[in-house]
Amino acid sequence: MLELIQVHHVDILFVCEPRIGGKKALEVIKSLKYSCVEVVDPIGFSGGLWLLWNENKVKVEVLGTTDQTISASIAWPGQNPWLFTAIYAKPWGVSPCRLKGFRKWFDDNDMIDLGFSGPKFTWSNNRVFERIDRAICNVQWRSLFNEASVKHLPRTKSDHCPIKISLKSSFSSSSISRPFRFEAMWLSHAHFKDFLMQQWALTNGSVLDKTKALVQPLLHWNSTIFGNLRQRKSTLLARLAGLQKAMGPNTIRFLSKLENSLIEEYNEVIEQEALFWQQKSRVKWLQDGDRNTKFFHLTTLIRRRRNKIERLKDDNGEWIEGAGGLKKLAVSYFVGLFTQDQQCCTFEDLPNFFPPIGAVDLANLAKNVDLIEVKESLFNIGGLKAPGVDGFPACFFQNQWQLCGNEIYNLVDQAFRDSILPEGLNSTLITMVPKVDNPSSMGNSGPLAFAVLYIKPSLRCWWLD
Repeated sequence: MLELIQVHHVDILFVCEPRIGGKKALEVIKSLKYSCVEVVDPIGFSGGLWLLWNENKVKVEVLGTTDQTISASIAWPGQNPWLFTAIYAKPWGVSPCRLKGFRKWFDDNDMIDLGFSGPKFTWSNNRVFERIDRAICNVQWRSLFNEASVKHLPRTKSDHCPIKISLKSSFSSSSISRPFRFEAMWLSHAHFKDFLMQQWALTNGSVLDKTKALVQPLLHWNSTIFGNLRQRKSTLLARLAGLQKAMGPNTIRFLSKLENSLIEEYNEVIEQEALFWQQKSRVKWLQDGDRNTKFFHLTTLIRRRRNKIERLKDDNGEWIEGAGGLKKLAVSYFVGLFTQDQQCCTFEDLPNFFPPIGAVDLANLAKNVDLIEVKESLFNIGGLKAPGVDGFPACFFQNQWQLCGNEIYNLVDQAFRDSILPEGLNSTLITMVPKVDNPSSMGNSGPLAFAVLYIKPSLRCWWLD
């Protein structure tokens, strides 16, 4: 156990069912080299709980204990405290009714299973394998530690896997390298349309050139005009509180109008916040008008954590970690996947790979596109679906069709007439997405491509469908 503590840098250690007590237990605890400990003695050879920590690293205040639980308030330097409860549930005598009660409590309190990486099962008697140990939390804790993860470590002497809970991700990414993403909430700002029309007129060229030139002005406008949602909410609430405190039974009309204006602005910010998290969550089945920021926020956190790949095994079975190592592993994998030692076919064979196309279909494919077809194609794309390399989702062009519709049509029409795609039109952003829970190799994850939005209007939608 001491080696486990040293290798994984364990700040807080919970041990259940040590099956020793008294003097012998204290000797073992002392050998683990923690400065503080809370002990619940076993009953005979059954049960027993230890909670150990170093007070120079983390502040732990034990709030209560039972023969099956230890509850404590935990806080690292500079952080707010949160409640931690370590539970040893006796495996015998659990009725189906109690299990149903636990499920109801789990659902009623919006609890979340943190998931895991590593071995699938946490307990085994060499005949039966089960995942009976897990970490759960509520929505507030998940929001506070959105990078937290659970790892099942290999079993050695015990019939249970040690479980490691990490509050921070070992995989660090630079915010500088993050691509631009247009925020749908910007569209609801009262002055966005005027700003956009002014910037759009300043740039010559195609719609590709104009959206590219729009990125930096948008980022500046966001920081100087639109502002931070959280700060805007706090400011509005503070102004409302001060105003309502000053208002009395004989309130003058001006203050009443100001109060209504602030409330209206606050509700607008709430709507913008809901749209922000809805866009991040990628949830498709909720309709416009649904406002559940908590749900969208939670969905986003869970999706990001599930899709995050922090380490993978190479061909030699060795774990590769870090951004640089994972990039090299991915490149090497796909180079090998799409490299063939021998030519499997000749160009003469290629026409035989495709089904024949009838004369009517060929005529439809070859005919000139019109504005209505391009518009229908664009508006059939989900407004909040993930954007391509340029960072602009479909909702931007749908909302601003009067401004940029003709330019989008001209781009598509030119591509059809010249039989050449303009440079940058088929630029694609490729990201790796896990195909299974807890991927361990490149074969467990697949590439997902995000093309520039105009590529779909450049194709016949009926043919893609």
